[in-house]
Amino acid sequence: MCSTGVLVARTCVVLMCLVAVARAPAKVHAAGTGDGLLVVPTNASLAHCPSRCGAVEISYPFGIGPGCFRQGFELTCDNTTGSPRLFLANSSTQVTSIDVGSNYVHASPVEYNITMGLGVDTYTQSWEAPTGVIIDEDNYLYIVGCGVDVYMFGDNETDAIGSCMSICTDSREIMETANVGTGACQGFGCCYIWLSISGRQAFTLELRRRNSTIPQLLDEDLSRVKVIFTKYYNFAIGDLNASWVDTTNVNDMALDIAITDQPSCASAQSQENKRTYACNNESICSDLPLSRGGYSCSYPGQIGNPYIEDGCIQGSCFLCFFFT
Repeated sequence: MCSTGVLVARTCVVLMCLVAVARAPAKVHAAGTGDGLLVVPTNASLAHCPSRCGAVEISYPFGIGPGCFRQGFELTCDNTTGSPRLFLANSSTQVTSIDVGSNYVHASPVEYNITMGLGVDTYTQSWEAPTGVIIDEDNYLYIVGCGVDVYMFGDNETDAIGSCMSICTDSREIMETANVGTGACQGFGCCYIWLSISGRQAFTLELRRRNSTIPQLLDEDLSRVKVIFTKYYNFAIGDLNASWVDTTNVNDMALDIAITDQPSCASAQSQENKRTYACNNESICSDLPLSRGGYSCSYPGQIGNPYIEDGCIQGSCFLCFFFT
């Protein structure tokens, strides 16, 4: 029947497209815990939700206010300062950008400023990612200081990530030459440890004083050690004896979205749990690596939000727009 005329053929193509993009209605009956959702919402159901905090755009599953976020993905917008700041839940982790299509969240770096006092040889610091995110492999632990060994562990002490050593000399020239043009932190005033694998929920670091004399560089006592966990830091010699590093040389930290109300895609897609499955019916589910369980949703080669019904911007619906 579709071959009897151009007009009829065109109509048939449109009808086939409409069938191709037809989707099941949203399961709006499933409820979350508290104000958090456990359904795949529509853009219409999220229309009342704040779309940004300051310069940061907000995308579901993150959100502010009742009915605007998936359980475990609540955000807080702090308007008490001159420029509004966005935080993951009630944590101190400040969000600087959200890209749900790539399952990325960028946040301000984790930072510690430690003075290694006399008689104390070992210092320990730990950090755990807030609910809704895990640590991405693109991050590095940078240590700025003199006469220190650093050891980094993941979710527990048996998960050894790596170690590095930072020493200093009395010569500013030698210190500058060791890192000239690269900011690579090669062990003279600065060293680094690459996370190497995504999926960790936390890390612990140990700083140990080396059995050596800390030099007096620029007539300053260099007992202070700065710790930065971020995607990239460009070492500058002046950061050694400054109260803190030059923040223009520090990038954001990278985090990955993590749906953790179920331990895996198989569990989330099972008959008993499918009502609370986070991915829409166009997206792909992927188990999280190395984590304590969970999954994420994505659109390989496409654009859009895999956590919202009809979230695809281009893909299966593209042909329909093309032919009509």
